[in-house]
Amino acid sequence: MAARMLWRRARTLAAAAVEAACMPAKDGLVVVEDEAPDAFALPGLPSSPPGCCTP
Repeated sequence: MAARMLWRRARTLAAAAVEAACMPAKDGLVVVEDEAPDAFALPGLPSSPPGCCTP
């Protein structure tokens, strides 16, 4: 049960990292309107993943 929860959280974090990398932001800051305030930082991911955001 704990392994499944860990896997789901890791998968969700990876999906968030890819989605954030594809957002247009010149300075790396993206503000998204949402009902609940949250803040996340993903250190160590300075560039977009390969194949992301290709025109």
